[in-house]
Amino acid sequence: MTSRTARQMNVSFSGDWCIESIGLMDPASILAELKDDSATQSVMLDGQALGRWDSALMTFLLDLAQGCRDRQLSLEVAGMPAGVQSLFALAAAVPEREGARRSAPRVAWLAGVGEAAHNFWTDGRFLTHFVGEAALAGWGLAAGKARYRRIDLWLQIQECGPSALPIVTLISLLVGLILAFVGAVQLAMFGAQL
Repeated sequence: MTSRTARQMNVSFSGDWCIESIGLMDPASILAELKDDSATQSVMLDGQALGRWDSALMTFLLDLAQGCRDRQLSLEVAGMPAGVQSLFALAAAVPEREGARRSAPRVAWLAGVGEAAHNFWTDGRFLTHFVGEAALAGWGLAAGKARYRRIDLWLQIQECGPSALPIVTLISLLVGLILAFVGAVQLAMFGAQL
């Protein structure tokens, strides 16, 4: 809810401001009101009726603060709960450095087409080479002309089968323990501790 005095807009928060809440206000509506009124110099936030809150409220406040900075308005959070004030101060303490975000280098469309064609040609060559060698080896095996020692074949079968059982069992056990450990916290939220 918003109200206005001579040079100040008051924004009151009520109810729960959580991610799962439906119908949260968009900061664009408040910023649109600020755009229409050139007399407003500050925005005062009031959170006396605020219920539960999480990062949805902080995202809203940071977007609102950015809009106020763009319009050269001051944003007062003194009316918000202490936890919101401290978290907002922490989030706004260090501004984002210019150039801190990685951006994909811009590539001309013709260079992109050329690189895609080169990659297609290279991948096609490797695929053709692999399929050809696999077909020749399979043909040689089927015709009985494959050159390999049978003992080597049985050693590979043993290493991939019975000899691999202990390490596969250990990895399966560890993955199960990790999933149980991570899932226990999430399942506890739904009362599924057992």
